[in-house]
Amino acid sequence: LYWLGWSLFRLNRLEESRDAFLGLSDGFISEPRRPEALLRAGVCETLRPDDAAAVSLFEKAAAAARSLPGSAAASARDVREQALYEKAWALSRLGRAAEAEDAFAALASEFPGGRLAPEAFFRRASQLLEQGRHAEARDGFTRVARSFPNSPVADQALYWAAEAALESGNATQAAEDFWLYLSTRPRGAMIDPAREGFERALSQEGSTALAAQYAARAQAQKGLPAETVTRARLAHARLLLRESPADALA
Repeated sequence: LYWLGWSLFRLNRLEESRDAFLGLSDGFISEPRRPEALLRAGVCETLRPDDAAAVSLFEKAAAAARSLPGSAAASARDVREQALYEKAWALSRLGRAAEAEDAFAALASEFPGGRLAPEAFFRRASQLLEQGRHAEARDGFTRVARSFPNSPVADQALYWAAEAALESGNATQAAEDFWLYLSTRPRGAMIDPAREGFERALSQEGSTALAAQYAARAQAQKGLPAETVTRARLAHARLLLRESPADALA
């Protein structure tokens, strides 16, 4: 039944696949793969799509994973994490926003070091950014970076928090957010776009005094790459050119 369910799933025969997985779940209560079977049945429902039915199955999968005894329960933790993750997104697609937020919060609380919680919050913040809800998106990205600093998406989240601030028109906040990236992740994966974004933010803000402050901070901070320091000084010089060409030349 387990492999029949997978084979039918690969053939995109979703209802039959769901029924095979449910046949395993109903007929073999003590089977260690029962939580996974319920999870896969729920995935079939999301793809049909029937998210209302999927929510119920994901809840059952999460409960089944928790009820397994001993070592079996430990091995089912990944299934429970995945089930909670899928349930939250199914609720979100159903428009049940408050329940979805509670589900995401529960996922983060139970699996603070897991892979899926930061991915979920990052994806949610990305959706808010696409919808033009810049302040909420910045808050979401900032939450990922602060709450999950060791996650692979933390680096991107810190960068996109700054981009969200810039897109909202708050260039002063964006400059500070970009500087936070440059100063705390001097060799991060997004360092080049962060440098460029920092320069855009300062140009948009237009304050020579603020640019001078960042140039001084860049020179004073130890451990920064030379390019970061140089580009902070160049950003100041470009703004200074509008007011005092001689000082800019110097």
